[in-house]
Amino acid sequence: MAFVNTKLQKAIPIAELHRFTARGIREWWGNKDFVAESDQLKSLTKFGCAGILAVPVALILCFTWDWRFGLGMAALAVATVMITSAKQKVLLTQREKREGRWVDRSKIAWCKNCIHFQKIRGWEDTLWRMQTIPANSRLPCQIADQTREVWLSYASLDTSQRTLYPKDCPHLKMKT
Repeated sequence: MAFVNTKLQKAIPIAELHRFTARGIREWWGNKDFVAESDQLKSLTKFGCAGILAVPVALILCFTWDWRFGLGMAALAVATVMITSAKQKVLLTQREKREGRWVDRSKIAWCKNCIHFQKIRGWEDTLWRMQTIPANSRLPCQIADQTREVWLSYASLDTSQRTLYPKDCPHLKMKT
């Protein structure tokens, strides 16, 4: 047995209905644009998988038969994988924007979007969890002397309560 949408000639097996909410079925599954987008994503996934599987075949052909044919096939396979993954990313970003779930990371007020940010090796891995504040040269801020109070309050927080970077810096200037 299946849940059938007669207009779209699509069906969901009853055993798969637990994956959908009532709102999701009503708003998305019955929507022709969503079904077309879903089918397009499935097609792109199939082409991407075919491209990935074609690379080893091309390399085998390259070494056993004609190297020009194998190399051309490998280039085509890699191009297929790159193009399909880029198109998938575009489709998923458009869906997130349409649903209101997309966040423009360049608009978030945090250290990484500040003009004073400097990349410090190991900060995102372990340094932010240190018990005491590191030296100014080890902080991801070019004006660490001026923002010392922010960093001291950040270091006073328990590591389980910290975010990756301190919040509410008064010297934050967003990159344009």
